[in-house]
Amino acid sequence: MFQEDVIVNTTGVELDFSQSTSKAIAEKAGPELKKACARLKPLAPGLVKETNGFNIETCKKILHCNCYFSKDDNDCQV
Repeated sequence: MFQEDVIVNTTGVELDFSQSTSKAIAEKAGPELKKACARLKPLAPGLVKETNGFNIETCKKILHCNCYFSKDDNDCQV
């Protein structure tokens, strides 16, 4: 089993866990992740906030980032 320092969760302002990757992270981490993220809202575009990995035993931290895209570029900006 691999040990990861962090998982990066790209999300929106409301830290919504309904999308595929965010949903999978939330399911694995357990309900404490959603409780912790409720205290982090809103997550302004370009910001990153950190939580524990909770029930993800192989992960120390989860970084939640709200990426935004410039009109001239399709790259995520943080």
